[in-house]
Amino acid sequence: MNANKRFDSLQFLRMIAFMAIFLLHTRSYHLITRGYDAAAAVSFFIMLSGFLYGYRYRNNSFDLKHVRKKIKKRILKVLPLHWVTLLLSVSIITGWNIINLKESSRTILLNAFLLQSYIPDSEVYFSFNGVSWYLCLVIFLIICNFPIIYVLKLVRNTRHGILKTWMIFILSVCAAFVYTKIIMKENLSPEFWLYIFPPSRLMEYICGIIIGMNYDHIKISFSTGWEIAVCVLYYAVMLFCPFPDGYSRGAYWIIPNAWMLIVFSSGKGRISKVFSHQACRWLGDISYECFMIHLVVIQFMNHYISPEAMSMRRRYILTLVCLLITLCLAAVWHEGEKRIENKIKSGSE
Repeated sequence: MNANKRFDSLQFLRMIAFMAIFLLHTRSYHLITRGYDAAAAVSFFIMLSGFLYGYRYRNNSFDLKHVRKKIKKRILKVLPLHWVTLLLSVSIITGWNIINLKESSRTILLNAFLLQSYIPDSEVYFSFNGVSWYLCLVIFLIICNFPIIYVLKLVRNTRHGILKTWMIFILSVCAAFVYTKIIMKENLSPEFWLYIFPPSRLMEYICGIIIGMNYDHIKISFSTGWEIAVCVLYYAVMLFCPFPDGYSRGAYWIIPNAWMLIVFSSGKGRISKVFSHQACRWLGDISYECFMIHLVVIQFMNHYISPEAMSMRRRYILTLVCLLITLCLAAVWHEGEKRIENKIKSGSE
């Protein structure tokens, strides 16, 4: 089975998730002020990543050499764009002023080495290219990835192993809610301890891995009706359900995102067919680059333009301009990275 082809429909969901985050970050340009739709998008990114790794290694073995190679490859993939966007953001925010650079030196170093998500201070973890906190999470999850898959595969290979892994899924969901309740009861910062702090997102990742590992045993082919239903229910949860601060940071979204993964990974409905179109796949492919670049574009625009003084129409136009610039820069980076990778591969053969 061609896994890449089967899950083409999921790639465009990455772009939809990115758009939720983009609209949140351009909220000063228009009337969108809610944040939990972006929290849902981040949760989806985490679970999709786990799903793809779980599916990829569901029947494949790996040794320590392979693990080291994969971790190294993943880190080397995220660092170049991270460092470039960090430098651009530092340039915009500090203007390379010596005094400003001295005051920000600690924060810049924490960002450069992707340690800012371990510091419970919003002026640190949201500093400069604020979305780079997510890369701290990516590095943490890739390190935890193979031990988790190894243990889950051991469980799956026992008697009634599939059932046991689904029980772990249920326990992981419960653990996420219990952890959230503890944080809220202790009056700790939900933004940091439930959203930013990398270990706090482990339950979502484990749930994604379990869905991917057991995907071959999900025998239902979900039709267009299922796809429409899950989309309607997802946005009904987003728009109409109560969202106690804390739960909406992650735990609330595990079940809706699990259904989204299961239904759209089937790829049988008409919506999935549209999402599998070449243009949609391409947009999905550059979603990571869009995610990393868009906030720097917004910072640049805000540095030279005052959105508050604009009419609402011009704010919407500015939002569109930011999006188009982000897409162009993301496409250029993605294509350049692909060419460099192909040259390295051809040179090593």
